[in-house]
Amino acid sequence: MRTGQLHLAFQPYHEVATGTMVGYEALVRWDHPRDGVLEPASFLPLAEDAGLLEGIDRWVLGEACRHARDWDSALAVSVNVSPGRLRAGDLCRHTVDVLGQTDLDPGRLTLELSERTLFDDEPDAFETICEIADVGVALDDFGAGYASLGHLRRLPLTQLKIDRSLVAALGPENDDSPIVAAVISFAHALGLSVTAEGIERPVQLQRLAALGCDFGQGFLFGEPKPAAAIGRNGGPARRHRR
Repeated sequence: MRTGQLHLAFQPYHEVATGTMVGYEALVRWDHPRDGVLEPASFLPLAEDAGLLEGIDRWVLGEACRHARDWDSALAVSVNVSPGRLRAGDLCRHTVDVLGQTDLDPGRLTLELSERTLFDDEPDAFETICEIADVGVALDDFGAGYASLGHLRRLPLTQLKIDRSLVAALGPENDDSPIVAAVISFAHALGLSVTAEGIERPVQLQRLAALGCDFGQGFLFGEPKPAAAIGRNGGPARRHRR
């Protein structure tokens, strides 16, 4: 696996109330020479076992910030952080270096950490997150793990991302609105914005809007696309005629 075989795909996320696109999440893909394009779940565990994950994380952060720099200044970018990056102890320094090299406003970058990443290494994670206070920190996939709501009160987070499993249950067949409503209400009480993942149907978006969810992400808004397909304003890149 070489960095030359990796590329980023960017999935948009929108403001639920207005439908306005506000940014992209950077997702790494591996252009496997035999098996074609692979998604992270297919190769990141193998990369971790081989000691390659830290290098991939560093590359993803640098590439994501470099691309975001060329977009409209109103658009943000979010990047997933693996457990190994927290344990490495240099996440703050490396993030600052990348922001300086790419000249990207720290306010346009959000680092996403999963529940397991955060709470398995909680003491070190807390210290690291405090060090990168100028960068937004989101707790990803909330509702899929075992996070205690009490923990959220102590962590310097800016955003909570509701897991797609809860969003999928928003519908006439099996309505989990009370659970999602409670999560949104609790997050707002802590001053956190809320992003719902995996929105695929209009009914899900309607329910989330009624519950006061701030942002949404999913195939209803758009599939991940390569950086070359994104113009400066975040829309489709223009094709230049020869």
